[in-house]
Amino acid sequence: MKLSLALTAVSCLAPSALGISQTLVDQYSFRHNSPDKFVGNSMWLFGEAGVYAFSPDGSEQRSHVPSSQVCEDPETYTGPSYRYCRFSDIVSDGKKYVWAGTSRAKSPISVFDIDSGSLVGTFESCKGPKDLEYHALRDEVWVRCSDLDANATDPTHLDVFSASNPSGQIQTDILLKDRAIEDGLSSNGYSVIHHTLGDVGYLTDDSNPNLFKIDLSNKEILDTIPLLPAVHGLYEAAYSPLNGHIFVRALMCCTCGSATADVMSCGRNDAPGYPVSPITGKGAGLKSVTGLCGRSCAGKEGVDSIGVYEFDTKTGRVVGTHVLAEGIGGDPYPSPDGRFIVLMGKNGGHTIRVLEAGPRGAPSTTLIDLKLSFSREGYENVSVASDFAFVER
Repeated sequence: MKLSLALTAVSCLAPSALGISQTLVDQYSFRHNSPDKFVGNSMWLFGEAGVYAFSPDGSEQRSHVPSSQVCEDPETYTGPSYRYCRFSDIVSDGKKYVWAGTSRAKSPISVFDIDSGSLVGTFESCKGPKDLEYHALRDEVWVRCSDLDANATDPTHLDVFSASNPSGQIQTDILLKDRAIEDGLSSNGYSVIHHTLGDVGYLTDDSNPNLFKIDLSNKEILDTIPLLPAVHGLYEAAYSPLNGHIFVRALMCCTCGSATADVMSCGRNDAPGYPVSPITGKGAGLKSVTGLCGRSCAGKEGVDSIGVYEFDTKTGRVVGTHVLAEGIGGDPYPSPDGRFIVLMGKNGGHTIRVLEAGPRGAPSTTLIDLKLSFSREGYENVSVASDFAFVER
């Protein structure tokens, strides 16, 4: 699963092996001529106090990189307190490094040694790294950034690093390509990068109904694929290597600003809303009515009814759509092997739906709707569950 938010754990990061006759500690000593302690299999914790590595059962702290090293100096930091030392996503190659996207204004990618937990360095990338993906066969880490607007002059919102050489530069300039500008690809979305997809990847955009297929070698857009029925935009995405299907969150438009609208309020401080043309909800079929689009309409009964597309990468077709038991959409999260897809939405955490991946070309099926015990008053229509873990037995 993807790991995010200010406090994030990465479980059991195993070191690589250099020789079958050596112990793990011997391997570490052979590779490192430094006083750093070997952390071995460990659980990593990323938060405001920095980065920790613990024993898998949490009983022993094995390393700590303080926030003053991995984030801005707290004495000179001038941004909002809630953004200090935040980590957006973490990935590992499982062999050498752990990569983290941070809220740093400069050099926002932090790289750690997987054996010692030590900070290798911070590296320049596009602004606001949000989504990190590791491509095992290409040995690359791909970064999707989000803090760029439509008029940005920054060279890219999709960056790539050599996983074995973080300092090496690989040119990525999808934002500057004429086709990207022409097709309206913005920085607000997620990426799907996986070695079973070969040299292609996919991008979503929260204000564009097309799935963007990209060539990882020449960094160009190969195709824009409309997902039908058409919606306002596409956002979170999960991939199952078992059947080659991508699960993509659909974002809708809804009416707002009156007692008869889908949403009573158009936003904080009496925001006026803007003209929308909804395809679902109370305003379905109307043109240029006052409303909202995107996450503001997620979880709304009768509006968020398409939920999650299931897209077959082989045929290039949508094979099905999925919603929660309440009939609203949820954000998709895959199990490590891709056998299961978990849907979590704005339902107060009352239920989650677990899908089981089917054969290629066929829609996945509902395995179970889990009823949970979350019952916080006033949070019935918001997301209260945003993280989970699979345990194999």
